[in-house]
Amino acid sequence: MRLRPFIPDTDFEAVRSWVTDERTHALWCARRFAWPLEKEDFCRMLRENGNRSGDTPFVMTADSGEAAGFFCYSLNPASGEGMLKFIIVDPALRGKGTGKAMLRLALDYAFSVTKADAVRLRVFPENTPALKCYEGVGFAAEKTEKNAFPFREETWSRCSMVIRRPAELKVKPIGRVRNQVAERKDVSWGADVSSILLEEPFRPGLKGLEDFSHAIILFWLDRARFDPEKHLQRRPRNRDDMPRIGIFAQRGKDRPNPIGVTAVEILSVTEDTLVVKGLDAIDGTPVLDIKPYYPAYDQKDAAVPEWVGRLMEQYF
Repeated sequence: MRLRPFIPDTDFEAVRSWVTDERTHALWCARRFAWPLEKEDFCRMLRENGNRSGDTPFVMTADSGEAAGFFCYSLNPASGEGMLKFIIVDPALRGKGTGKAMLRLALDYAFSVTKADAVRLRVFPENTPALKCYEGVGFAAEKTEKNAFPFREETWSRCSMVIRRPAELKVKPIGRVRNQVAERKDVSWGADVSSILLEEPFRPGLKGLEDFSHAIILFWLDRARFDPEKHLQRRPRNRDDMPRIGIFAQRGKDRPNPIGVTAVEILSVTEDTLVVKGLDAIDGTPVLDIKPYYPAYDQKDAAVPEWVGRLMEQYF
């Protein structure tokens, strides 16, 4: 699934086909657009909304390239808050996580690209599937206006919902790897010797590590590039003799959060440097943490699939 700008000539007919009756139309847009939908009126209203409040219309496309959902988004620079409007997905795709997938893409755009502090939307609680979808991605009701919208013999409430920017996780390297490995590789790490030079504020933390034979190194794979389409499910090292599995069932470097973790042999410890053997990180890799190896914590009688043995041949 991907987001792209709404293209009237190719996308309008899809959106119109999703609005199947007048009640669905009212629940979706609160009569902001004329019923039945007509291309000229729809596009005119989008332009007016864009000029008035900065609305930008988006389409989410399926892997086939066909439109699967639509929404508008705007950012209020004064408040730092974004607004989602006119959210709709192809009825044939409802109940399959499509709406949540589109909202997550929209929120990623809002928080990452426009740097919104919060994102708001409004929904009629009578539109139960939409309300549950919004709650499912983290929107929370802020206030509900009773009897806000009449539709024929019905009177609907209007619920204002908000989701705030997630707290940022911040990590700071404590040092960097120094070795002779300049390029990433998939085998023969076992003999490589690396020095981890700590930043000055963290050097006192090495005291006592010399009494251990092994350590666990956590590091940031800063040259990895995660592409969900390529890496969320793949064959380990792209080998044909490996099963196609999810990223969390393998140790590939291209991950959502590219954190590496390896148990290493300690060769020496000085005031500012830890020298180790068997660290599968290239020169310059940021180090996030160093932990002593505790057999009680770290050594388990673990079961693994048979392919793991084949994969790890000649790795160390």
